[in-house]
Amino acid sequence: MYNRILTTRPTRFWGGATLLLYTLLLQSCQPYSVSATEEAFGASSWQQYYGEVGELALPDGIEATLDAPCPFWPDKQVRDTHLLVLIPAKVAGKPFTLNLLGELIKSPKGGGSKTKYRYYNNDVQSQVGNEAPASSYWLLLTRDVLPESHSKTYTAQKALVAYHARRTGLNYELPKTLEAATAILTHHVRTGERLYNKDNEPWTYTRCQELIRYNSGDYPPVVGGFEPSGLDVEDYVHVYDYSPYGDGVAGCRKFEPLLSTLSDPFGASSWQQYYGEVGEEPALPADMETTLDAPCPFWESEGKKVRDTHLLVLIPAEIDGKPFTLNLLGELIKSPKGRGNKTKYRYCASTVQSQVGNEAPAGSYWVLLTRDVLPESRNKTYAAQKEIVAGHTSRTGLSYELPKTLEAATAILTHHVRTGERLYNKDNYPWTYARCQELIRYKSKDVPSVVGGFGPSGLCTYVSSIRYDHDYIGVAGCRKFF
Repeated sequence: MYNRILTTRPTRFWGGATLLLYTLLLQSCQPYSVSATEEAFGASSWQQYYGEVGELALPDGIEATLDAPCPFWPDKQVRDTHLLVLIPAKVAGKPFTLNLLGELIKSPKGGGSKTKYRYYNNDVQSQVGNEAPASSYWLLLTRDVLPESHSKTYTAQKALVAYHARRTGLNYELPKTLEAATAILTHHVRTGERLYNKDNEPWTYTRCQELIRYNSGDYPPVVGGFEPSGLDVEDYVHVYDYSPYGDGVAGCRKFEPLLSTLSDPFGASSWQQYYGEVGEEPALPADMETTLDAPCPFWESEGKKVRDTHLLVLIPAEIDGKPFTLNLLGELIKSPKGRGNKTKYRYCASTVQSQVGNEAPAGSYWVLLTRDVLPESRNKTYAAQKEIVAGHTSRTGLSYELPKTLEAATAILTHHVRTGERLYNKDNYPWTYARCQELIRYKSKDVPSVVGGFGPSGLCTYVSSIRYDHDYIGVAGCRKFF
């Protein structure tokens, strides 16, 4: 990647021809900017060392991105401080997971540097070790933890990354465990260099995005401490404490290809793949492509489209001949087919189960649900939250309303079975729950059901006071298409 500069000086008696040859050699040996195609660990590199992953074009404008000043180390370019790697959905036909990566790195092909997981925590392995990307995408990961991120609380580290994202307008976030491990290990197989290592003090680990359930608490996994004996992938229980090992946090950017409306919805074919036969799906509206490409009515100022901020899912009337209900959904998510990501209800209130748990739709229909609670909807009364949704409906002329409990749970859980991503989660503070449309009778009062708090141990469904509540309870927006 780097060229040596010729330093021998021509003597007086070399003559013109020799001087010309020297000049040409000097010019040819000047440093040059390596192209993204050469620098990236893409499909050809995967093929060389590990197996076939399928082609995915480099992101548009990636050369300019790599040549730009680094937002964390401004005296350097992004190409000097980041790794560019393809995160594949499959390798040699197998879903790409942390567990599979651990096997691949032991015996790479093509003369690659081999290694292993020096320590691979059982909780990490069981809770996220089999999660595979829904589709391949490109990732930029910093080659080191961010400045000033060592020995801080997890909350402070997340706030630091969020600050940089706001400051630069770039979509930086914490890496997932698979992303961090993949970038570090693919760099090693090609170069032999161990980034995020234990060669210096403090040792270098990055905390990651997921939270791992351990002894009734949720804690971030860490990746790093890369020694000659291997890479550490473990959970770290001191989420709110300063780490004695100097755990920091990396910054990463994802470049995911936009899905078309043919692959974006969770429709009949997806239900069949993971859960069962739902019958013929109702046709999507003819203008659905236009709807998805329209500016989002809730996050319009951020330049996002509806397809970026909503989930489109079929709510079926029946699955394999059984009425589709909240209670049935709770059974299906425990053991999905087709290599889907399994989960469960972490808590489902008995009042919710008994009063709405067996309600099934009269017919199948489509729902568009926001991927997050609406802006400014947290920590408000239920009446105020309903007014927020009604205000957006009046402003836009679009038929938004609060979701029903089954609709919210279905959208969140079908997204998870396909991607492994937990929306409405407990991964960040404040946690995220959404109040729903139904009122549940509880202690002589009618209170709304709530869905969210999706952690590694599952999704929560319970009831909530209609008064002001914690800032983790907001409200989603949904549209229905019958």
